[in-house]
Amino acid sequence: MLKNIFLQELKYWIKRPSIYIYGIAFFSFAFLMFIGTGGFFDPPPESSQAVRVLNSSFEINYMIQYFNKFFLFLLPAIIGASIYRDYKHRMHSIIYTFPIEKSAYLLGKFFSAFLIVAGITSLVVLAFMLGEQVPGLHENKIGPFNIATYLHVFFLYTLPNMFVFGAIVFAVVTLTRNIYAGFISVVILFFIQMIVESILAGINQPYALALLDPFAQNTTGYLTQNWNLDDRNTKALPIASVLIFNRLIWLGIATLIFGTVYRKFRFSEHGILKGFKKIKNDAGKTLIKKGQRIRIKSANFDFSLMQQWKTLWQLSNIDLKFIVKSWMFLILVGFGIFGVVFTLARVVNLEEITLMPVTRIMFTVPAIVFSMIIVLLTFLYAGMLVNRSQTTRMHQLVDTTPIPNWVLMGSKVLALIKMQMVLLLILMIAGMIIQTINGFYNYEIGIYLFHLYAVMLFPLAIWSFVAIFFQT
Repeated sequence: MLKNIFLQELKYWIKRPSIYIYGIAFFSFAFLMFIGTGGFFDPPPESSQAVRVLNSSFEINYMIQYFNKFFLFLLPAIIGASIYRDYKHRMHSIIYTFPIEKSAYLLGKFFSAFLIVAGITSLVVLAFMLGEQVPGLHENKIGPFNIATYLHVFFLYTLPNMFVFGAIVFAVVTLTRNIYAGFISVVILFFIQMIVESILAGINQPYALALLDPFAQNTTGYLTQNWNLDDRNTKALPIASVLIFNRLIWLGIATLIFGTVYRKFRFSEHGILKGFKKIKNDAGKTLIKKGQRIRIKSANFDFSLMQQWKTLWQLSNIDLKFIVKSWMFLILVGFGIFGVVFTLARVVNLEEITLMPVTRIMFTVPAIVFSMIIVLLTFLYAGMLVNRSQTTRMHQLVDTTPIPNWVLMGSKVLALIKMQMVLLLILMIAGMIIQTINGFYNYEIGIYLFHLYAVMLFPLAIWSFVAIFFQT
């Protein structure tokens, strides 16, 4: 049973054009980055200039760690979609009636998708290996070819990272039956790492940080903190106890998560997590009394341009209410605020000097971090709004309404812009609270409003149009 499900899923993914698009995109980007850093497009450097050897163990790990952040967004699109596909096409009601073993179903879905992800990530390693052979690179930037360097980094860092985060995404999508929750979980993992790094760095615990880093990036930094440039160019990354413990801890967490999913999963029509809001049963409260008159109002039809703009505004309010009441939105905003707080704490409390949290400092690192959250939420909820009618099977009813397409699309764009305005207001309130906690009361509200709504909102609004365009 496991073999059949695994092979069937594998055949499905091999036939998907998106897999090859992902692979070509990552391979091309990695190849161009390697030869570009290797000096293919630059004049030769001075012979006395000290340079980094690109195919050293340290540099290969550094570059692949950069790609690992992008690999995470493959996990919801592939590993999350492997389990979500049955719910999306409403086939789970039929599939779950067959005598399928739960272990075979879950393991077949997960490992077939994980193999595809591993194949795509390996193309980055292949791009680096081929990049070494390109003529025209600076000789002092390329050392002797050593395939063991690539295998060491790939099997000790990249694959365990994909397995750990893939198990988390698979668990979230399986329990919520929502593919967007998988993307949210990836973003939340970034913020958790940021918060943990800020806390452990603030209390000066580098060993604990090396153990608890899921990417093992701080683990490498801990092991190589005393290396000079020559060591980085010649030495192989050590396989020390802290690295082994780090990998075992996170592989154990991934196994525990997968075991929890196996225990909680049921072949049932409805999922486990149904949301936080209880549906009230008001049956019987709307019964019509005997002899009661029902007055039906006459319908007035208005197809004027003014009415269409009013409809656009009302629909945008409905979509905005759908966004801000979403538990995913609240969780991500909460983690975003925590990320801003801990980031600002590191900015204003440097080792050499303590900075006052003036308004201009609020618009440096914290505003950049929060603007990234806003862009991610814009693309995420653009997809949800565009596909909302189809997801709820209301698209045929919506298509029969005498509302122009520009009103339907414009309401979604306007709802995203309103969401961005709400998030910018949250950023301003959070900044003022942080200033108050630090005993700084010169809030400069005018600068807040100008920078947030006259400077930052305009490019964010453009992203709203772009997101709706691509999702449509």
